Amino acid sequence: NCNHDSKTYKPFSVLSLGCEATLLNSLDIHFEVNQFDSENKYKCEECQVKTRAKFYQTVCSLPEVLVFHIKRFEGSGKKITTFL
Repeated sequence: NCNHDSKTYKPFSVLSLGCEATLLNSLDIHFEVNQFDSENKYKCEECQVKTRAKFYQTVCSLPEVLVFHIKRFEGSGKKITTFL
């Protein structure tokens, strides 16, 4: 609501991706813009108001070695057999 940007920097070497048709599809979905749902609102650091803020991830710099971890199991424990 107040247009405040909150940024968090986290070093990483592994990206956990959903199992989509291709690696590029998995990366596209991982880095798309999302929005908090109506039950889990974000409390703004600037104005202290809870809102359905948008959030996304970007990569500022790549590590020397980057590992792509493809999630092959659903939340229920069932194996995903989609060919990647």
